[in-house]
Amino acid sequence: MKRYLLFLLLVVSCISAMSQEQRSYITETDKYIVWQPGTKLTFEMFEKKDPTERDLQGMESDHRNSVPYLGFWRVLDIPKKKNGWKKGQKGEAYFCATFSKFQSYMAVPDTFELQLVQAQWDLCELGTRVSRMFLDSLQTLMGPSTTGIAESFFTTSNNCGKDAYLRLSYEFLRDVVLPKDHEKYQKYRIMLDGMLDATSEFATRPEEAERLLLKKPTKKHLKQAKEVEGNLE
Repeated sequence: MKRYLLFLLLVVSCISAMSQEQRSYITETDKYIVWQPGTKLTFEMFEKKDPTERDLQGMESDHRNSVPYLGFWRVLDIPKKKNGWKKGQKGEAYFCATFSKFQSYMAVPDTFELQLVQAQWDLCELGTRVSRMFLDSLQTLMGPSTTGIAESFFTTSNNCGKDAYLRLSYEFLRDVVLPKDHEKYQKYRIMLDGMLDATSEFATRPEEAERLLLKKPTKKHLKQAKEVEGNLE
């Protein structure tokens, strides 16, 4: 009887583990797609058919074939109850690099243009990783049991990541996109791939993508922070 119960317990445990592994997350909707490892942009994702006058002017001034809309999305969830921190509950900060399909336009299928947009999307992802690395370093410094890290430093972590993305993106536009420099693109691509590999531990998790796309907290004891003020320093 004991052997049977032990066998049954093992079977149930295996089934439970398999169900957890098969849990799928929403990382794409009809309007947006969130950066995930291995996800690549395609021509079909540029769904906008009628460019605005502003779109056309932007393409002309930048000598581009497309108008990609990328978003550095972020949100902060905090404990619902005021004494949640005392109970050890931690707030959670979510970041993701989003590509807006319905807002992005490409005049004609252009492989090099698609590669340029992919690189910009990857740069945006790197920015989100900077934000996570900032919060992780603080958590390590203050101890794993310390609460309130995400809440207290959400603004700074967001600014660090977004500023890094904008700075890298500006350099990429200046050095590669505007001059249409294929050789420099290859050098940037190698460097970018190396940076993505080196920071893979902080890549956007599918849970983060789902949280931002569905616009609701994933944990019952948390709620979205309506207002985020400056850091509590």
